[in-house]
Amino acid sequence: MTYKTLPYKIAMVLILLLALPAAIVNAQEVDGDYINGHNLTGEFYTFYQNAPEPLRIFGYPITEAFTDPYGTRMQYFQRARLEIKAGEVIVSDLGWQLYDTTIPVKPVPTNTTYCDNFGTKYNVCYEFLLFYEQHNGEKYFGKPISKIFRLSDTGPSMQYFENALMVYHPDAATGEKIAVSDLGRMHFDMLRHDPALLDLKEKITNAPAAPIELQTRAFVKNVLAQPNEDQTIYVIVQDAQLQPVENATVYVTLRFPDGSLSSTTRIPSETDENGVCTQPFTVPDYPVNEIIQMDVSIEYNGSNAETTTWFRIWW
Repeated sequence: MTYKTLPYKIAMVLILLLALPAAIVNAQEVDGDYINGHNLTGEFYTFYQNAPEPLRIFGYPITEAFTDPYGTRMQYFQRARLEIKAGEVIVSDLGWQLYDTTIPVKPVPTNTTYCDNFGTKYNVCYEFLLFYEQHNGEKYFGKPISKIFRLSDTGPSMQYFENALMVYHPDAATGEKIAVSDLGRMHFDMLRHDPALLDLKEKITNAPAAPIELQTRAFVKNVLAQPNEDQTIYVIVQDAQLQPVENATVYVTLRFPDGSLSSTTRIPSETDENGVCTQPFTVPDYPVNEIIQMDVSIEYNGSNAETTTWFRIWW
C-alpha cells in the first residue's frame, strides 16, 4: 500500500509510539559491516551488499535495524529505507510518501529517442534511463511516478520514482551526473522517529570499523580584521548524520596573498562534545585589502575532511 502524506494526528501518535526502546542486540560479534558508526547485519546486510553501487543507491546507514510499533523490521539509510515484508527485504516506497503533487513544477520536454515508460504514463529518459538501467532500477527505485521536471527555470532536472528521487547534475563528471536524494533522512524526520536512533553505536560486527564520513565548516570571528589584532578561528566537525564528532584533530595552514604558506599548525585542543574547537591567533601584518585564506584539515579515526575560510585585512 502506498500513500503520499501522513495525517497530523497519525504523526502525533507515532511520536509517542516510537519512544519505545529499540531492540537490544547481543554483545557478541556477528557477521555484517560497520559503516559510519552503524551496524549493518543479517538480511539487510545481504540485500545492501548485493545491490550495484549500494553506497550510491542507499548511502550510509543512519540507524541500526529496529522494529517499529506496528511490528515492521526496518533500517534507515541516507537515501532509502529497507524493510522486511512477507519475509523478504524490500526498499520502502519513500518516493510515494514524500512526493508532493501540489508543488508547482516546470516539466522538462522529452521525446522517445531514448526513453522507456516501464508500463506507466511517465517516460524515463536520457541520463535518468541510463542510470536506472545500470542499477536494476525496477527493483531498487521502483517505477516512475512523475515526469522529469524542474522546480525553477534554472534548477536541476529531477524525477520521482516509487522508492527514490533522482536529480541530474549536468556539471558533474561523466557517470556521476545522476544523484539519488536523501529521502531516507527526510522520511525519518517527517515521521519524527526517536532522534536517539541516529546516535552512533558500538561496533558489534566482525567487520573492521569503516572510517566515518566527516563534514566540516570553519569561520573566523572577524571577516574584516586589522593587522596584529586578535582573531579567532572556529571549526565545526560533524558526521554524515550531522551529529557532532568529538576528539577530532584540527590542522590549519595560512595561505598568504603572495601565494606563500605558513607552516601547518595543529590546534592544541581537539573538538569538544559539540564537535567544535576554537583557536585564537594574531592577524598577520599585511597591507589593507589583502585576503588571508585559512586551509583547515581534519583527522579522526582514519577519516579526513578539508575546508577553507578567509578574512580580509582592513583598517
